[in-house]
Amino acid sequence: MPGFRLDDQQSADVVAAIRSLAEPSTAPDRETRMAMNVADPDRGRLVFRSAGCLGCHTRDLNDRSIRIRVHPDLEGLGDKRTFESVVLFLAGHSRTDPGRHRPELGLSTDAAAHLAAYLTSEVTDGDGEAEKSLVLGNPQRGKALIETVGCRSCHEIPGVMASTKAIPLNEDTDVQQGCLSADPPFGVPRFGFDEEQLQSLRTFIAGSSKTFAPLSAWTQARDALRRHNCFGCHSRDGQGGEQIGEQLAKFLAEDRELNALKGTLTPPDLSMVGAKLLPHSLDLAVRGEAPVARPWLSVRMPRFDFEAAEAQAISSYFKEFDRVGTEESDEKNALKLGADVGISLLGRQGFGCLSCHVLDGKIPPGGEEETLGPDLSLAHRRMSRTYFERWLSDPQRIIPGTSMPQFLVPIPGVEGTIQEQLGAVWDALGDPKLAERSSTSSRQFLVRQGDRAQLVRDMVVPEATPRSYYPRGVAIGLKGDRSLLFDSDRMSWIQWWDGGFLSRTKQGRLWEWHPEGRNLWATPEELPPVLLRHDDGRLLFPELRRERFGSFEELAFEGNGVRLRYDLYLPGQPSLRVSEVIDPTADGWRRLVEVQNVPEGMTPVILAVAGMSWSMADDHRATHQTNPVEVQIEHPGTWIQAINDSILKHSVLVEMRKQQRGSWSGALRVMIW
Repeated sequence: MPGFRLDDQQSADVVAAIRSLAEPSTAPDRETRMAMNVADPDRGRLVFRSAGCLGCHTRDLNDRSIRIRVHPDLEGLGDKRTFESVVLFLAGHSRTDPGRHRPELGLSTDAAAHLAAYLTSEVTDGDGEAEKSLVLGNPQRGKALIETVGCRSCHEIPGVMASTKAIPLNEDTDVQQGCLSADPPFGVPRFGFDEEQLQSLRTFIAGSSKTFAPLSAWTQARDALRRHNCFGCHSRDGQGGEQIGEQLAKFLAEDRELNALKGTLTPPDLSMVGAKLLPHSLDLAVRGEAPVARPWLSVRMPRFDFEAAEAQAISSYFKEFDRVGTEESDEKNALKLGADVGISLLGRQGFGCLSCHVLDGKIPPGGEEETLGPDLSLAHRRMSRTYFERWLSDPQRIIPGTSMPQFLVPIPGVEGTIQEQLGAVWDALGDPKLAERSSTSSRQFLVRQGDRAQLVRDMVVPEATPRSYYPRGVAIGLKGDRSLLFDSDRMSWIQWWDGGFLSRTKQGRLWEWHPEGRNLWATPEELPPVLLRHDDGRLLFPELRRERFGSFEELAFEGNGVRLRYDLYLPGQPSLRVSEVIDPTADGWRRLVEVQNVPEGMTPVILAVAGMSWSMADDHRATHQTNPVEVQIEHPGTWIQAINDSILKHSVLVEMRKQQRGSWSGALRVMIW
């Protein structure tokens, strides 16, 4: 905003003219009036900080920690606007101007009232004393002055026509006159340029032709992105988002209510957005008219009043800049698994997509906002298949740090390659009844009630184990603070501990669970929980397929304990069907195992514990001393010692007994002293 060297009387005349020319404001309707009556500035502060206003505005002129300022600082807005006028403006009831920099945020009437109360809560002119001291203005003189100095060249002013006279800027322009002079005369705008800025402008204009070449479409699009400050909120290719990011970082440390919304304040990354979204979907997104794919976000996508073809220029820029060629594929020979298989792969027995992604507006149980993914029911309408395949092949390549995993191996027990299985997922995303047919997520948080166990099925990070983390670990917390960890990816028991259950920490955008308390046992090698013994004494391991001994089927409560169901692969044979129940006891827990589909001539054997030296006793008891803890295992059956097996040496194996109807069962008890 330039200055014009107006004296007090001239300023008063302009003010009087603007007031006389102003159109009458819209009267608040009943709903707006009710919202105004209960408006709360504190709630408005939260709206201001969470809805995305910080992407463009600040509200503290004295805060020098914010390096980037794009649009006006809103401190002292109450001195310039009434509470009612701001409410009507924010709620969209008084939009009569085509201002390009005045987006609609889609606020509810209540939210608009709260925000207006906050923005106008500080008034600095006292009890009207400043108003009384002003010089009285003349509207007629003010209108003439407005036309003389050219206010209408930039502002919309009712009843004042814009000047049609344009001053040419080219090589013939005297660059020492007008607004380029060191001391512009009255009526000429004074922009406050320093000498270096003035000299840069003079050099540019002096070298300009009388006829300018038309700007390229990309230049126009980038200019529109800059003027609308799109990258004040959004990031793209590792840049952008500094305006909103800097202010949020400052406020999160001091605002407890805002901190509770931390996972809802980051706008979507626009990297490769032109390749990601279908053309019509991208057009809607730029105009702020697209369906909401991230319903958990507090930050909002504004709807701008674009100039003619401006939105289309932005869309075209993204489409052309991000365009990728279609890759050659073996789709002609690919196995078509179909949408039914794809729907099963979305759930807990597949890729676990529904543990993080919203589906039909519903947030998955236990979902953390910072790791939630867009609504999958919109994927087929929004996303191109080329991008879908490119994204899943390596999400980190497109958006480094994303919480989206990379899928490299197919799900065991489902036919097809990884590409064919992901193709089935794509087909499933296009099923109109996807939400009705999909299973629940693979992430589970089940809280203990009374003596009932508590369960967490998520990323578990134990210590002293073969791997540093287990993406689908099943942690079981029994009464008495005794806990077990099972890997539902590989089908292996991993760790026992007591004195606590789990604590949760955060690495980047991912939550991790860590065992608490003292370690009782940790396997040195991931082994299957059940083996088979031939009649001649040889042991048969379940078959490893893609680094997994089997597939996990079910996790459920069983009284005060927990039941696990899973299949174990056998070479050339149907899979073993295994059901385990972990029951708490006063001094530890009992493990009850039932197995079906056992081949003829073989006996199933429970791998009670592996990789530690246990002393065997004649009373069906094995003991291991770990100072200051003694762990004992007892059972009613027969011990099997695999002394000659390098993997199972010093392990404890329990032979199972055949029951009626062809099933086998076995039991053991773990006691902590």
